[in-house]
Amino acid sequence: MNQPDKPSLLPDFGIIEKSKPESLSPEPDDRTEEEQSDYEQRRKNAIIRSLEQDIDERKKYANRNFWLTVVWLALINLILILQGFRVAIVGHSFELPTSVLLTAIGSTTASVVGIFLIVTNYLFPKR
Repeated sequence: MNQPDKPSLLPDFGIIEKSKPESLSPEPDDRTEEEQSDYEQRRKNAIIRSLEQDIDERKKYANRNFWLTVVWLALINLILILQGFRVAIVGHSFELPTSVLLTAIGSTTASVVGIFLIVTNYLFPKR
């Protein structure tokens, strides 16, 4: 609840603040050696599960990042091939102005490299 001498930017909806419990489990000093050992084992298992999940996620997103890059570059190559051979599509010759072609290639290449670097740096941080 709001205190009268301190203005609050949040509205007061009449919700009563609940006090936090002091502790959900006894302090390490209050535990027996067996409880301490069990606690440490559960903590280590949780860390291992977390690391395994990180590895699985890294594999999944590294694979997705790879295929995004492959498809993106394949599309740019397709545009270059169509432009180079001036392929006729449905009765019309495929031809792009030079400025459009250079912009498409440059911006696409920069985007692909940027996405690749960002995702790779996130997935494989320097330790």
